Amino acid sequence: MKRSRAELDATVVNIELTLVSIIQGVALYFLTENARTILSERNWAACIYVAAGLLVIFVFWSRSVIHTLTLIKWPLEFGHNFFYIACALGEAILFTCVGQPLDWFCPSTIYSGIVWLLFVYDMRLIRARLNEPHSPAEHTPFIFTPDPISCSTFRRSCRSSSFLIWDARSPFTGHRIFSSVAAAMFG
Repeated sequence: MKRSRAELDATVVNIELTLVSIIQGVALYFLTENARTILSERNWAACIYVAAGLLVIFVFWSRSVIHTLTLIKWPLEFGHNFFYIACALGEAILFTCVGQPLDWFCPSTIYSGIVWLLFVYDMRLIRARLNEPHSPAEHTPFIFTPDPISCSTFRRSCRSSSFLIWDARSPFTGHRIFSSVAAAMFG
């Protein structure tokens, strides 16, 4: 029975990693297509928005992978995955605005709101994982069974990443972006 559960857990992790990679690939397509337009028009001032968009993709993808490898297991969380898809849609809409700086802020605020809702939804998942019984036999090569210390570290890291995504809305707040990155990396 435990082997079946481990196989289901590994399958769910693979589904999640595939989904995250595909949706961030779609978001990268929109960013790349709009960056190509900006470069062909020689709109150098908008390049900072392309960099901010790339930072959004890096943060979202890395946090999603860490989240998947630490917390995701059977059963598949459809609500969580639907939030990922909604975030990809928000990124795609946001990245269509990289050439129009005044149009960047409204979609970035909406995108940040979706990310915060995902964070709230995931906190429920973290609490559920903390309440599960843990044994050394539950550890598999792909899945890390969280303990209270790693979950609190993960929660703190998620909050830092959420602030980083919020700061990335405005590429002119570089000092806040770099301080958020430092806070996320060094605690």
